[in-house]
Amino acid sequence: PSQVWEEAYLCSLLRSQQSLPALPSVKFIPSHPMAFDDVLITLADRYFWDGSKLGTRREERAESSHMNILVSTLADYFEANFRPDNAVAFFSRFIDRDPLLSVHVANALSKMGKDARAEEIL
Repeated sequence: PSQVWEEAYLCSLLRSQQSLPALPSVKFIPSHPMAFDDVLITLADRYFWDGSKLGTRREERAESSHMNILVSTLADYFEANFRPDNAVAFFSRFIDRDPLLSVHVANALSKMGKDARAEEIL
């Protein structure tokens, strides 16, 4: 089904943003295919609440939606590419359902120099 292919593609996009493992036998596709941003954000939005299925950071609960691999990779991606405004726009939509996601919005606002707004969000 197309959903399986979308999930696999999203996983490969997220993996392309992670540091490469020391496995010489593994070949990696270039990390930025055409329309990377649009595809990544569209798929991340579609599968956002399923992100915990990809795994979480060791120190987080298994059902954590604010620090799973999907969320942390997106937050790192926006930060590494100097797009805090995109991070605010993306994560703000999900704060009502999971207030812990406000950490990512506040961090992005802080990068934009809007510290007072970041404190207000927290």
